[in-house]
Amino acid sequence: MATVLRRVACRPLLAAIALPAAVVAFYVWTVDSAGGPFQWAGIKSDYYNLLTDGFLARHLYLKLAPVPELVALADPFDPVANARYRVHDMSLYRGKYYMYFGPVPVLTLFLPWRVVTRMPLPEDLAALIYVTAGYSFSLFLLSLLLRANGIRRGGLLGGAAAAALGLGQYGVVLLRDPKVYGVAVAAGYCFFAAGTYCFARLILAGCPNRRLAMTAGLFIGLAPGCRPHYALAALVLCVVYIWYLRGAWRQAVWLGAPIAICGFLLFWYNFARFGNPLEFGTGYQLTASAATRGVSLHWRNMADGLYYLILCPFRLWDQFPFLIPRFVVPNPRMFVENATGLLAISPLAAAGLTLPLWIGQMKVARPSKLILAALYVGAVAMVFFISLTGFAVGRYLLDFSPALLVISMFAWLWCATQSRVWLRRGAAVAIVAGSLWSTAIGAALSLGLNDVFRDRNPGLFRRVARCFGQSEESLRLPVDGLTMTAGVRFPAQPGAVREGLLRTGRPGADDCLVVEYTGGNHLRFGHQKAGVGAQLGPEVTIVPGREYRLDEWYGGAAQRLTVGLDGRAAWSSPAAFYPTSLKEIAFGSGAASMPAVRPFSGVLSVARSGILYAAGRHAPFR
Repeated sequence: MATVLRRVACRPLLAAIALPAAVVAFYVWTVDSAGGPFQWAGIKSDYYNLLTDGFLARHLYLKLAPVPELVALADPFDPVANARYRVHDMSLYRGKYYMYFGPVPVLTLFLPWRVVTRMPLPEDLAALIYVTAGYSFSLFLLSLLLRANGIRRGGLLGGAAAAALGLGQYGVVLLRDPKVYGVAVAAGYCFFAAGTYCFARLILAGCPNRRLAMTAGLFIGLAPGCRPHYALAALVLCVVYIWYLRGAWRQAVWLGAPIAICGFLLFWYNFARFGNPLEFGTGYQLTASAATRGVSLHWRNMADGLYYLILCPFRLWDQFPFLIPRFVVPNPRMFVENATGLLAISPLAAAGLTLPLWIGQMKVARPSKLILAALYVGAVAMVFFISLTGFAVGRYLLDFSPALLVISMFAWLWCATQSRVWLRRGAAVAIVAGSLWSTAIGAALSLGLNDVFRDRNPGLFRRVARCFGQSEESLRLPVDGLTMTAGVRFPAQPGAVREGLLRTGRPGADDCLVVEYTGGNHLRFGHQKAGVGAQLGPEVTIVPGREYRLDEWYGGAAQRLTVGLDGRAAWSSPAAFYPTSLKEIAFGSGAASMPAVRPFSGVLSVARSGILYAAGRHAPFR
């Protein structure tokens, strides 16, 4: 009996530990499954390792020289003129390349790693370290607030809250394709989460603690060196701490001094590079559009920005993983990329967003209310700032969503301890259901982000897709190779008629091998691509009604389409096909997205063995 009781007693602890561990394991799997993870060998050309090389060479610019043709342009920032020469999103100033991201990731991870190991640090590993650390500190902060108010919710509810906190804040989506942008966002998340945890410990301690205050100030001060708008949240925390100390306001120096020192060094870094302490490099950024260079704040961006950051729904998809982030540009002044609103991923975050409506009625200790209010004001300040910039990018959710989720999970777990039965049960159901939703949506968005998983690891993608009912024939993958051998009889046509011979892809993203009759027993073969247009070859003379052997070859690696007639090449041209599935390959049909292409009016005979389709760098289908 004693053994049974011990096992039952350990189950809540097991659940509370197992679910956060499962979240971290999924983080690791996400990076590992992205294709070619943790590449140690070779020269690293990613921006942070290039900046590390620059720091080791004792200069602030990247160890990468712009080509002379770029520097010689009359306007090197003209996106049309510099298209052939620029390195995307680098900042060009006085013939040198700089990063518009802060140097903190290099100073805290890339450079120390290089000095100790003599090896460059892979970007995906850096992002994994930062996201895992940020998640861990968020868990510590939530646990600290719960203990301070006597809320003991381990087991299923505690584990469910931990899962929602780990998979509902876009970190797992970011890890699918971290690149340089993801590293900056992940590092900011890490340091701000660590700083707010130390800040909460400082407030809950009940008396000034210089060492803890300096630690909190250092972490908080490092965050703007990753993402500048964390300075708003840092200012909020400083004001709250000064107000909390009241008569002992001089103790605030121990928190404010490290933040001020970090800020001064960041200003010096900008001044040393660009001669302006407030210039991070966005004003000298090389982009594909002049509208995305520089950051300007405008009230007209507010409504759209809030919509995409908070409310924007994800996009349902007809293929595994069945939903993806939205990628739209609603108007010329907004830049929207992979947008999915926080509430679409984590409906439980509604509690954090509405904190002013319930914080006064919540019976918790005053220091805890102060911490919750500070987190809320800091997060909301960043939400509004990002909205004003006109940039609504999915990964930006990681700047503010963790703080709002900590508030939300605290509120829901507090409700689950109240005396009213209906409130306890309702909160428990909401926590479990919300956690399941966040887990499913966060994982699906990560699996579908920019088709990175599908394109970089097609074998594993196929195996996972099969677990969700996707068959080999219905799974849409990049086309590696497609050949067709058929017998064809062309009809007599008066001319100016275009008909389809072979169609691949889904509606709106399909490709069509076409034949265009030009009159006088002449025709041209061509390739029509939805949303792009058609390219046609030279005229070929045919005899109407005579049977020909038609051969078509497409190579995905070479991106070239070739058509042969009776063993002789009739046309060959560069081409790039949309992804397709075997079920979406059709013969002699038109396409709904291509009204100008009619179904083939002649005779086209394709044997089952006459079509060979290879997708995703794997064995072909017959």
